[in-house]
Amino acid sequence: FAWEDSAPVLRSREQAVAAVRGTSILVVIGYSFPLFNRDVDAEILAAMGDLAEVYVQCGNDGPAVRERLLSTASVDPGAVRAIQDVNQFHLPYGASA
Repeated sequence: FAWEDSAPVLRSREQAVAAVRGTSILVVIGYSFPLFNRDVDAEILAAMGDLAEVYVQCGNDGPAVRERLLSTASVDPGAVRAIQDVNQFHLPYGASA
């Protein structure tokens, strides 16, 4: 969480940033981008560079979560889609499992 700044948490954050560097397609499943975690989310999303596609799978909350994501990161709004189907994990067309 954003308010935690212990050494293990900071290392985990650094590892997350390093792991996502260069990501071009992001699928978010069940995460709401809470305002209290905004700075951490922004740091991780910024490390991804230019996201070409973002899918937010949060059922009926998808549109609201999409808006919170857009207010947190510099992402082209046209690249972000809300996925309402929660019967299975979303796998973008053409992606391999």
